[in-house]
Amino acid sequence: MNEKITKLKNLKILNFFTTLEKITKDGFFFITAADHRNSLKKIVGSGEEIKRIKKRIAKILSPHSSGFLVDPIYGQEAINFVKCGLLLSREKSGFIGDKKNRKTELLKDWNVKKLKEIGADAVKLLIYYNPEKSSREYQEKLVKKVAEECKKEKMPFLCEFTVYDSKEKDKFIIKSAETISKLGPDIIKTEAPSSLKDCKKLSKKISVPWVVLSGGEEYEKFKNSVKIATKGGASGFAGGRAIWQDTFEDEKLLKKISVERLKELSEIVKNYGNPL
Repeated sequence: MNEKITKLKNLKILNFFTTLEKITKDGFFFITAADHRNSLKKIVGSGEEIKRIKKRIAKILSPHSSGFLVDPIYGQEAINFVKCGLLLSREKSGFIGDKKNRKTELLKDWNVKKLKEIGADAVKLLIYYNPEKSSREYQEKLVKKVAEECKKEKMPFLCEFTVYDSKEKDKFIIKSAETISKLGPDIIKTEAPSSLKDCKKLSKKISVPWVVLSGGEEYEKFKNSVKIATKGGASGFAGGRAIWQDTFEDEKLLKKISVERLKELSEIVKNYGNPL
């Protein structure tokens, strides 16, 4: 009986790693995020310009990434230029409710099955989360719902969360990661706690891989976060604006600066990160 249980566990682990192969390289996550909508619209204004930007970023940065994250609203044309694993967003941009109790909304016409049909290798859900707010139950149910959709479609599920309205951010990041990791995601995407000690603590509290988000940080600050996080057990990064926010309007700058940033971050992950 014990031998049978061991074989079943090993098969489950094998299937888990196989599903993540399309969005990893050498067991690590080097994910470029370009699923921004409202934040990008404030900068460039036009929806058509957003589409052009996403295509440009995909064309230049995806060959140097293990995964490329984009939304199905402005990013469908960009999908054709993605040369790595494709992650697609499941949520609407922004949140409903007040700033003290934020709730995420799902894209009405884009369930996991449909995202899979247009080429997704993984699905991402972003939630705003605070374990002490009343909206936590709503957000947790949303994570479970998407986890069930992904399980049905045999689709890897990356859950991103951002902690808000907290005076003890590192403590809340760890607590939130522990809770959310038990709701069904295959990967957690979060800000890195500020210290190596807390990054190690986060890694011990969860049983799934985690990656670091950039959250609009300047590149040098994000690079430092990636180094601390990977030394503390993270398996990579999923960075957006830190990589391309000052280069996206110029192909030459994207090729020169952003590609070098991706290469530098990838080397940090390889040197210090926790592979699958």
